[in-house]
Amino acid sequence: VTLSQNLRNMANLTETLTAHQYQFQTVLGRYAQTEEQSLAVAVHSLDIAKQMARHVGAVYQQECVGVLDVEQMDFALVYPDGRVEPLGKFRPVTESEAFRADASTYWHGQYWVAG
Repeated sequence: VTLSQNLRNMANLTETLTAHQYQFQTVLGRYAQTEEQSLAVAVHSLDIAKQMARHVGAVYQQECVGVLDVEQMDFALVYPDGRVEPLGKFRPVTESEAFRADASTYWHGQYWVAG
């Protein structure tokens, strides 16, 4: 997926989420030294997260979605085929720690990593 396609997909996904009245926030994600804008979407069950992963995989060519249990701060990746890959506790880190990590997120004015 090119940068242009990814930006169009993000715009379309944002419109779709808004039309379906999902609440979401824009976050900065970094994986494999590539930064991209991502969306943090409020969902209330793993089943809904799996449905969302299946949809964004098929329609927006997204490899997976990250799922955070905000009560336990457990973070996992959910793939379009329904697989769930637990990555550990989501914890705040410094900017330099975030950039040394394999993946990080900038959310609520703070860098975060899972593990």
